[in-house]
Amino acid sequence: MFDDVKKIQDGIAEKVGIAIQSLAQFIAGIVIALVYGWKLGLVCVALLPVIGISGFLFFYMTTSASKEELDDYAEAGGIAEEVLGAIRTVTAFNGQNFESKRYYTPLLRAQYAGIKKSALAGFAIGFFFLAMFCVYAIAFWYGAELVIKDGYDVGTKLIVFFGAIIGGFGLSQLGQNMEYLGTAQAAAHSVFEIIDRVPEIDVYSTEGKKLEKISGTITFKDVKFTYPSRPEQEVLKGVTFTAEASKTTALCGASGCG
Repeated sequence: MFDDVKKIQDGIAEKVGIAIQSLAQFIAGIVIALVYGWKLGLVCVALLPVIGISGFLFFYMTTSASKEELDDYAEAGGIAEEVLGAIRTVTAFNGQNFESKRYYTPLLRAQYAGIKKSALAGFAIGFFFLAMFCVYAIAFWYGAELVIKDGYDVGTKLIVFFGAIIGGFGLSQLGQNMEYLGTAQAAAHSVFEIIDRVPEIDVYSTEGKKLEKISGTITFKDVKFTYPSRPEQEVLKGVTFTAEASKTTALCGASGCG
């Protein structure tokens, strides 16, 4: 749920403003390009998907690799927190080497993910600049043809070209932020399901049997328990014990005694 709330925050924070800004930038750039020179403007607009696709690939590759790296680091941090919280139990059973190997495994995966992220980022940046410079070359070549044959001047050519290119960058940024909005929408569905869920046990209910006299001794006999979110995993398996009144009873598990 914490991860889902973080995704919702990413989607409804500055990403909405950036998406609106990017959409306005795209529309304004295309309109200016077509108004000042529709021939060159149409050529530039036809080439914009190349820049948009390259920008999206750059964002997608780096984001997916970064997520994999962060997940591995989070797993390693969870193992460290678990072991440090039960350090007495780990030391008592001489489990330091075992826990060190557990901690090292996700760190090794995070190292590989970081190397992959850097390689993918280099490839994506290279492809992005390749696409951008190819678009530059085609647009300037055709613009020169229009200057010679159709009476375009250099100022008009530059206005059309940069209007279309800046509009294309806005489209690329819009695609990047739309992914955050879509992820936030999917995460909100899970969060609202939790908020709207009606618990099977009403803690405020006044119904039921009330004991008039309690001795203080509690007996558990063959108690079995599973969490509703994981019904296939049994937490308590036939637990039987007696907690006598005026005495201290310790319950011990894998993480220690309490």
